[in-house]
Amino acid sequence: MMGMEPVNSTPTKDTCSHTGRHVSGQGMTPSYNVPADTEQKQELFLKAIARVKTLRKASELTGVSRNTVRRWRDENVNGFRERFADACEDYIESLEDKMYELIGEMRVGHNPTLLIFALKALRPDTYRDLSTVPNEGARDLLRKLEQWQVAHSEKVESPVQKAGILGL
Repeated sequence: MMGMEPVNSTPTKDTCSHTGRHVSGQGMTPSYNVPADTEQKQELFLKAIARVKTLRKASELTGVSRNTVRRWRDENVNGFRERFADACEDYIESLEDKMYELIGEMRVGHNPTLLIFALKALRPDTYRDLSTVPNEGARDLLRKLEQWQVAHSEKVESPVQKAGILGL
């Protein structure tokens, strides 16, 4: 099962669509000497995060703490921010690959609901439900219909009112 943190906003180019956190842009240069094996540890971690997707699980698999990952990202150690964002993107693309694979294999009993929710959370610009009318002309027509309904609802008497039943 995927353990995903909720994403409250639409990811931008500067945020990881998994965590919603800032992952690129101007960062601090580390004020310490970066250990020689850091880039190797980063690559190991990035391969894990692209496969398992949660910081917790990738940290467990690689022995790299969450705080270390956050420091690498915040300080952009060895260009980690962009590589981290790429690993997040790789994971999302793996979900899309799985989606297309499942579509090709769809049989009775297969339920893609979890996959659908994951894709909506991780790539909302592509998979979110549309809740707005995309055409301005259609919106104008709906507004006019609502105005007409309000204007005419007061003038229309029900059969009960017309008959004078119940003293209305």
